[in-house]
Amino acid sequence: MNNHGTKRGAVINAFFGLAIILGVNPVPCKGHSRLVHQAIAQAAVLSSEGYVNFFNAASVDPNAPLSFQPVESEVVIPLPPISWVTNGAFFEDDTPRYANHFYTVTPTRVPGQARGITDVGELLYVELGLIDYAKVTNSFAWGTARGIHLPWRVPSSETNTETWECARTYQMAALTNIVKADRDANMAHSLYTMGHILHLNQDLTSPDHVRNDEHAFKHWIEAFGKGTYLRELNAFPLEQRGWSYWQNRGFSKVQDFWDRGHFVGNASALDADANDSDKLGLAEFSNGNFLGEDALYAEYFSPGDQHYFPFPSLA
Repeated sequence: MNNHGTKRGAVINAFFGLAIILGVNPVPCKGHSRLVHQAIAQAAVLSSEGYVNFFNAASVDPNAPLSFQPVESEVVIPLPPISWVTNGAFFEDDTPRYANHFYTVTPTRVPGQARGITDVGELLYVELGLIDYAKVTNSFAWGTARGIHLPWRVPSSETNTETWECARTYQMAALTNIVKADRDANMAHSLYTMGHILHLNQDLTSPDHVRNDEHAFKHWIEAFGKGTYLRELNAFPLEQRGWSYWQNRGFSKVQDFWDRGHFVGNASALDADANDSDKLGLAEFSNGNFLGEDALYAEYFSPGDQHYFPFPSLA
């Protein structure tokens, strides 16, 4: 299994780099540890044909530092482009963002409009009422739609500025702004935002995140990923793949990397994916093939239970 607020002030800024090194990671509701998210995001960049091609076309050195001030910092920070991607993947797990990291695949869902998390039994004990679960959304909407408010329980006007639409806006500004410092900052922000979006897609490899299975206390997949992925560095060799590779497999939009709407509780869709004849979105693949911490085989639950899903099945 490939598993409030305003700016936090000078203290957070001082620990910005340290957090990346040490992997400071609150327990609740994670799909993978922050360091694993960073490692996967780095591999994604290194496997992308489009990454270097874009920088070449834009006449930008892909290794030259870009200066940008993310929300986590009170000063401008210079980092190479790939580090902005990995930092975005790291900070997507901040409170309360991770409440929007679920995408529940049910046979009756509308692709792109699946439920977010409704199973909050464990999290209520550890979040001290910071998150309003009536405000949560699914991870695809969170990563692609403008204007979604952070799900703070207290009134807040904060919206998510790290979405696919935002990334495209930052990218356009990076290519058209007259001032070089502004171009660089927007380029960094675009890459930083892509790291946030990559994180959301990566979380689909945690079955808990596609099977409505909150896992604040039971998060064995996270421990496994941290102990395996970071240690076995050659387990997943890099493969250079571009947009044409995915187009040839029927992927035409961002939503397809979450959910193509082909798996609706039917074993035939799982078989077709396994045979490479009709690939599924990652949420579909994880939901139909793997068990969550609590969302186990179909036979363990009755239809209608929040942890019931047609597959995997003992039958």
